[in-house]
Amino acid sequence: MPQANNQSLAKLTQDGQFRWLLAGNTAMFFGVFGTILLRSMVAWEITGDEMALAHINLISALCMFATSLVSGTLIDRYERKHFLIFSQGIILVAEGTVLVLLIIGELSFTLLLVSAIASSIAFPFVMPARTAMLVDAVGKMRLARATALMTAGVNLARMISPAGFGIAAELTGFVLCYSCLLYTSPSP
Repeated sequence: MPQANNQSLAKLTQDGQFRWLLAGNTAMFFGVFGTILLRSMVAWEITGDEMALAHINLISALCMFATSLVSGTLIDRYERKHFLIFSQGIILVAEGTVLVLLIIGELSFTLLLVSAIASSIAFPFVMPARTAMLVDAVGKMRLARATALMTAGVNLARMISPAGFGIAAELTGFVLCYSCLLYTSPSP
């Protein structure tokens, strides 16, 4: 039985569409968890106020929660690819704006907060669309294994990304880290 499981796992990882979805999802979560840390660090750098960290993370969480209440329903009713592209575009513009403002030295806490709100409203549309794509990519028979691998990628990102981005921010600064975030932005 273990050999059959290994063969099934090997077949799954040989599927090009699934590999792209797994790599894209894992990279996206490296960016998501890195963004949470970097946004907090930038808020601290700009304000020097502990409450700024609480405010930006609370606002982000509330926006993400509120949007998540309707995102799955909307994605089921309309073309998920359009939601995915539009949402990822919003995230890319929001985080790209932070990068540009960091480079020119004009980033304010208010603009960082607006970026956080935009990204947090858009992100809950990305995950349900990607999850639906997973079923289409692997079928129902391999869905449990595929979900387990996707979850492993998310957990890997959750453990490594904040530490990696924290160290990188200390060594290289926020501009390079935000540039890396744009590279790991969600891609369809």
